Amino acid sequence: MYCVCEGDHVRHRMEMEVRRMGFDTQNVWRVSDINCNYKLCSSYPQKLLVPIWITDKELESVASFRSWKRIPVVVYRHQKNGAVIARCSQPEISWWGWRNTDDEYLVTSIAKACHMDTGAKGTATSRQRGEAPDSCDSDFGKSAVLVFVEHIFNVVYFTVVL
Repeated sequence: MYCVCEGDHVRHRMEMEVRRMGFDTQNVWRVSDINCNYKLCSSYPQKLLVPIWITDKELESVASFRSWKRIPVVVYRHQKNGAVIARCSQPEISWWGWRNTDDEYLVTSIAKACHMDTGAKGTATSRQRGEAPDSCDSDFGKSAVLVFVEHIFNVVYFTVVL
């Protein structure tokens, strides 16, 4: 689905920034138009950078679980070490410990995509949208980033639920 956003400068500027930061948009990342004309989140840009295997339907599900529909999206990449910054609002887990599997999948997928996207150092294997990586699960299991994400989730979950 192609959405015409206000002005070509929006598309052009996003493409320039993604290219400048060295994201692999052929195999690992994609620019989603789900927020075209700010229909998903009024405080986010119209173009959002997400892992290529995350569908727009999953992004909508995540938005329903996040405060102000501010889903986790990548906004910056350090050019030397490849570290990324992703922004989002807090999940709405409530006192009952509600969970959203699409939300957890997106957060984990961003970490996996960071691991897979080697930038100029190498190339990742090609995959289709909607198809998650399976071969990197065992390689990524020992990564400090994923352990940190799991730790933060457990701290928040147990603080709210218990």
